[in-house]
Amino acid sequence: MATIHKKVWPEYFEKIISGKKKFELRLADFEVNEGDTLVLEEWDNKKKEYTGRKIEVIVTYIFKTKDQTFWSQGEVEKYGFQIIQFEPKNQTLNNNEKKLIIFREVARALNRANIIPILYGSLGLYKAINKLERKINDIDVLVPDEFTGKKWNELREIMEKLGFVLKDENEHEFERDGEIVAFGKANDLSNLAKVNTKDLEVIEENGVKFRELSPEQYLMCYKYMLRDGYRQEKRGNADKEKIEFIEDYLKLNKNI
Repeated sequence: MATIHKKVWPEYFEKIISGKKKFELRLADFEVNEGDTLVLEEWDNKKKEYTGRKIEVIVTYIFKTKDQTFWSQGEVEKYGFQIIQFEPKNQTLNNNEKKLIIFREVARALNRANIIPILYGSLGLYKAINKLERKINDIDVLVPDEFTGKKWNELREIMEKLGFVLKDENEHEFERDGEIVAFGKANDLSNLAKVNTKDLEVIEENGVKFRELSPEQYLMCYKYMLRDGYRQEKRGNADKEKIEFIEDYLKLNKNI
Protein backbone atom coordinates (compact mmCIF):
# COMPACT_ATOMS: atom_id res chain seq x y z
CA MET A 1 0.00 0.00 0.00
CA ALA A 2 1.36 3.42 -0.99
CA THR A 3 1.45 6.68 0.96
CA ILE A 4 0.70 9.79 -1.12
CA HIS A 5 0.97 13.44 -0.02
CA LYS A 6 -1.48 16.02 -1.43
CA LYS A 7 -2.26 19.69 -0.80
CA VAL A 8 -5.70 20.71 0.48
CA TRP A 9 -7.02 24.26 0.77
CA PRO A 10 -8.06 25.38 4.30
CA GLU A 11 -11.83 25.47 3.62
CA TYR A 12 -11.74 21.86 2.44
CA PHE A 13 -9.30 20.75 5.14
CA GLU A 14 -11.72 21.88 7.86
CA LYS A 15 -14.52 19.82 6.33
CA ILE A 16 -12.26 16.76 6.11
CA ILE A 17 -11.17 16.86 9.76
CA SER A 18 -14.79 17.43 10.86
CA GLY A 19 -15.95 14.40 8.86
CA LYS A 20 -18.26 16.45 6.60
CA LYS A 21 -16.11 15.84 3.53
CA LYS A 22 -15.24 12.25 2.62
CA PHE A 23 -14.11 12.52 -0.99
CA GLU A 24 -11.72 14.48 -3.16
CA LEU A 25 -12.05 15.43 -6.83
CA ARG A 26 -8.57 15.21 -8.35
CA LEU A 27 -6.91 15.11 -11.75
CA ALA A 28 -5.95 11.52 -12.52
CA ASP A 29 -2.31 12.52 -13.03
CA PHE A 30 -1.12 10.26 -10.20
CA GLU A 31 -1.63 6.60 -9.33
CA VAL A 32 -3.78 5.81 -6.30
CA ASN A 33 -5.46 2.56 -5.29
CA GLU A 34 -7.91 1.37 -2.67
CA GLY A 35 -6.15 0.87 0.64
CA ASP A 36 -3.52 3.55 -0.04
CA THR A 37 -2.91 6.24 2.57
CA LEU A 38 -3.42 9.87 1.57
CA VAL A 39 -1.61 12.45 3.68
CA LEU A 40 -3.72 15.58 3.12
CA GLU A 41 -1.74 18.69 4.09
CA GLU A 42 -3.38 22.08 4.56
CA TRP A 43 -2.07 24.60 2.01
CA ASP A 44 -2.47 28.37 2.29
CA ASN A 45 -2.86 29.39 -1.35
CA LYS A 46 -2.40 33.10 -0.59
CA LYS A 47 0.87 32.66 1.29
CA LYS A 48 1.90 29.75 -0.94
CA GLU A 49 2.97 27.66 2.03
CA TYR A 50 1.85 24.72 4.18
CA THR A 51 0.17 25.58 7.48
CA GLY A 52 1.63 22.53 9.25
CA ARG A 53 -1.73 20.81 9.70
CA LYS A 54 -2.31 17.43 8.07
CA ILE A 55 -4.53 14.38 8.30
CA GLU A 56 -4.02 10.79 7.15
CA VAL A 57 -6.92 9.04 5.43
CA ILE A 58 -7.42 5.60 3.89
CA VAL A 59 -8.69 5.39 0.29
CA THR A 60 -11.83 3.21 0.20
CA TYR A 61 -13.12 3.78 -3.36
CA ILE A 62 -12.05 5.45 -6.61
CA PHE A 63 -14.09 6.51 -9.63
CA LYS A 64 -12.18 7.57 -12.77
CA THR A 65 -13.50 9.22 -15.94
CA LYS A 66 -12.55 11.68 -18.69
CA ASP A 67 -16.03 13.18 -18.79
CA GLN A 68 -15.53 16.97 -18.61
CA THR A 69 -19.06 17.70 -17.39
CA PHE A 70 -17.92 18.33 -13.83
CA TRP A 71 -14.50 19.81 -14.46
CA SER A 72 -13.78 21.74 -17.66
CA GLN A 73 -10.00 22.08 -17.75
CA GLY A 74 -7.69 21.25 -20.60
CA GLU A 75 -5.78 18.79 -18.45
CA VAL A 76 -8.88 16.62 -18.05
CA GLU A 77 -8.71 15.61 -21.71
CA LYS A 78 -5.17 14.35 -21.13
CA TYR A 79 -5.46 12.75 -17.70
CA GLY A 80 -9.14 12.45 -16.85
CA PHE A 81 -10.12 12.96 -13.24
CA GLN A 82 -10.83 10.74 -10.28
CA ILE A 83 -13.20 10.96 -7.36
CA ILE A 84 -11.41 9.51 -4.34
CA GLN A 85 -13.51 8.40 -1.37
CA PHE A 86 -11.75 8.01 1.96
CA GLU A 87 -12.12 7.49 5.70
CA PRO A 88 -9.87 8.95 8.43
CA LYS A 89 -7.10 6.50 9.25
CA ASN A 90 -8.11 6.32 12.91
CA GLN A 91 -11.54 5.02 11.89
CA THR A 92 -10.60 1.39 11.41
CA LEU A 93 -12.31 -0.57 8.66
CA ASN A 94 -13.73 -3.86 9.85
CA ASN A 95 -11.77 -7.04 9.21
CA ASN A 96 -13.76 -8.12 6.16
CA GLU A 97 -13.85 -4.70 4.47
CA LYS A 98 -10.04 -4.68 4.67
CA LYS A 99 -9.95 -8.10 3.05
CA LEU A 100 -12.18 -6.95 0.19
CA ILE A 101 -9.84 -4.02 -0.45
CA ILE A 102 -6.85 -6.39 -0.49
CA PHE A 103 -8.67 -8.76 -2.84
CA ARG A 104 -9.39 -5.92 -5.27
CA GLU A 105 -5.74 -4.86 -5.07
CA VAL A 106 -4.65 -8.40 -5.98
CA ALA A 107 -7.33 -8.70 -8.68
CA ARG A 108 -6.21 -5.42 -10.25
CA ALA A 109 -2.65 -6.77 -10.53
CA LEU A 110 -3.96 -10.03 -11.99
CA ASN A 111 -6.06 -8.11 -14.53
CA ARG A 112 -2.85 -6.49 -15.79
CA ALA A 113 -1.64 -10.02 -16.56
CA ASN A 114 -4.92 -10.72 -18.40
CA ILE A 115 -6.26 -12.86 -15.55
CA ILE A 116 -9.83 -12.49 -14.31
CA PRO A 117 -9.78 -14.18 -10.89
CA ILE A 118 -12.67 -15.74 -9.00
CA LEU A 119 -13.41 -14.46 -5.49
CA TYR A 120 -14.07 -17.60 -3.48
CA GLY A 121 -14.37 -18.99 0.04
CA SER A 122 -15.93 -17.27 3.04
CA LEU A 123 -15.14 -13.76 1.80
CA GLY A 124 -16.81 -14.44 -1.54
CA LEU A 125 -19.81 -16.04 0.15
CA TYR A 126 -20.46 -13.22 2.56
CA LYS A 127 -19.99 -10.63 -0.17
CA ALA A 128 -22.51 -12.50 -2.35
CA ILE A 129 -25.17 -12.40 0.35
CA ASN A 130 -24.34 -8.86 1.51
CA LYS A 131 -23.45 -10.02 4.99
CA LEU A 132 -19.88 -9.34 5.97
CA GLU A 133 -19.91 -9.00 9.75
CA ARG A 134 -18.61 -12.51 10.46
CA LYS A 135 -14.84 -12.76 10.90
CA ILE A 136 -13.06 -14.25 7.89
CA ASN A 137 -9.58 -15.71 8.25
CA ASP A 138 -8.14 -15.42 4.75
CA ILE A 139 -8.78 -14.42 1.15
CA ASP A 140 -9.43 -17.31 -1.25
CA VAL A 141 -8.84 -16.66 -4.95
CA LEU A 142 -9.25 -19.06 -7.87
CA VAL A 143 -7.14 -18.58 -11.00
CA PRO A 144 -6.64 -20.52 -14.26
CA ASP A 145 -5.04 -23.86 -13.40
CA GLU A 146 -1.70 -23.12 -15.07
CA PHE A 147 -0.98 -20.35 -12.54
CA THR A 148 -0.69 -22.95 -9.79
CA GLY A 149 1.37 -25.14 -12.16
CA LYS A 150 3.68 -24.23 -15.03
CA LYS A 151 2.97 -20.47 -14.67
CA TRP A 152 3.32 -20.51 -10.89
CA ASN A 153 6.42 -18.30 -10.97
CA GLU A 154 4.46 -15.61 -12.84
CA LEU A 155 1.81 -15.57 -10.11
CA ARG A 156 4.47 -15.56 -7.42
CA GLU A 157 6.18 -12.56 -9.05
CA ILE A 158 2.89 -10.65 -9.20
CA MET A 159 2.28 -11.21 -5.49
CA GLU A 160 5.83 -10.37 -4.47
CA LYS A 161 5.59 -7.05 -6.33
CA LEU A 162 2.57 -6.28 -4.13
CA GLY A 163 4.68 -6.89 -1.04
CA PHE A 164 3.42 -10.39 -0.24
CA VAL A 165 5.75 -13.14 0.99
CA LEU A 166 5.26 -16.80 0.11
CA LYS A 167 3.89 -18.54 3.22
CA ASP A 168 3.13 -22.06 1.98
CA GLU A 169 4.05 -23.14 -1.55
CA ASN A 170 2.02 -26.37 -1.36
CA GLU A 171 -1.12 -24.41 -0.45
CA HIS A 172 -0.18 -21.48 -2.72
CA GLU A 173 -0.52 -19.08 0.22
CA PHE A 174 0.99 -15.60 0.51
CA GLU A 175 1.09 -13.30 3.51
CA ARG A 176 1.44 -9.54 4.03
CA ASP A 177 0.96 -7.75 7.33
CA GLY A 178 -0.87 -10.74 8.77
CA GLU A 179 -3.30 -11.02 5.84
CA ILE A 180 -3.25 -14.31 3.91
CA VAL A 181 -4.18 -14.76 0.25
CA ALA A 182 -4.56 -18.38 -0.91
CA PHE A 183 -4.85 -19.43 -4.56
CA GLY A 184 -6.66 -22.44 -5.97
CA LYS A 185 -7.50 -23.89 -9.39
CA ALA A 186 -10.55 -22.45 -11.12
CA ASN A 187 -11.35 -25.77 -12.78
CA ASP A 188 -11.80 -27.41 -9.37
CA LEU A 189 -15.21 -25.74 -9.31
CA SER A 190 -16.39 -27.65 -12.37
CA ASN A 191 -14.39 -30.83 -11.78
CA LEU A 192 -15.44 -31.28 -8.17
CA ALA A 193 -18.52 -29.21 -7.37
CA LYS A 194 -19.98 -29.19 -10.90
CA VAL A 195 -20.04 -25.39 -11.06
CA ASN A 196 -19.19 -24.22 -14.58
CA THR A 197 -16.78 -21.29 -14.35
CA LYS A 198 -18.14 -19.98 -17.67
CA ASP A 199 -21.48 -19.43 -15.94
CA LEU A 200 -19.96 -17.14 -13.32
CA GLU A 201 -20.83 -13.48 -13.62
CA VAL A 202 -17.97 -11.07 -14.34
CA ILE A 203 -18.14 -8.20 -11.87
CA GLU A 204 -16.39 -4.87 -12.39
CA GLU A 205 -15.81 -2.72 -9.33
CA ASN A 206 -13.70 0.40 -9.53
CA GLY A 207 -12.13 -0.78 -12.78
CA VAL A 208 -11.26 -4.22 -11.35
CA LYS A 209 -12.73 -7.31 -13.03
CA PHE A 210 -13.37 -10.59 -11.24
CA ARG A 211 -15.91 -13.39 -11.14
CA GLU A 212 -18.03 -14.40 -8.19
CA LEU A 213 -20.38 -17.25 -7.34
CA SER A 214 -24.06 -16.88 -6.60
CA PRO A 215 -25.46 -18.09 -3.25
CA GLU A 216 -26.92 -21.11 -5.07
CA GLN A 217 -23.51 -22.00 -6.47
CA TYR A 218 -21.92 -21.66 -3.04
CA LEU A 219 -24.54 -24.05 -1.69
CA MET A 220 -23.48 -26.63 -4.29
CA CYS A 221 -19.81 -26.17 -3.36
CA TYR A 222 -20.25 -26.49 0.39
CA LYS A 223 -22.49 -29.54 0.02
CA TYR A 224 -19.77 -31.15 -2.06
CA MET A 225 -17.16 -30.28 0.58
CA LEU A 226 -19.06 -32.37 3.13
CA ARG A 227 -17.70 -35.42 1.27
CA ASP A 228 -14.12 -34.44 2.12
CA GLY A 229 -13.39 -36.27 5.37
CA TYR A 230 -10.03 -34.56 5.95
CA ARG A 231 -11.58 -31.12 5.49
CA GLN A 232 -14.44 -31.92 7.87
CA GLU A 233 -12.06 -33.24 10.51
CA LYS A 234 -9.96 -30.09 10.19
CA ARG A 235 -12.83 -27.57 10.09
CA GLY A 236 -15.42 -29.15 12.36
CA ASN A 237 -18.95 -27.94 11.65
CA ALA A 238 -17.91 -24.84 9.69
CA ASP A 239 -19.19 -26.13 6.33
CA LYS A 240 -22.48 -27.37 7.80
CA GLU A 241 -23.03 -23.98 9.41
CA LYS A 242 -22.43 -22.25 6.07
CA ILE A 243 -24.90 -24.58 4.34
CA GLU A 244 -27.56 -23.77 6.94
CA PHE A 245 -26.75 -20.08 6.62
CA ILE A 246 -27.08 -20.13 2.81
CA GLU A 247 -30.31 -22.16 2.93
CA ASP A 248 -31.82 -19.70 5.40
CA TYR A 249 -30.78 -16.82 3.15
CA LEU A 250 -32.30 -18.46 0.06
CA LYS A 251 -35.55 -19.22 1.89
CA LEU A 252 -35.87 -15.60 2.94
CA ASN A 253 -35.31 -14.59 -0.67
CA LYS A 254 -37.70 -17.30 -1.94
CA ASN A 255 -35.07 -19.05 -4.02
CA ILE A 256 -35.38 -22.42 -2.30
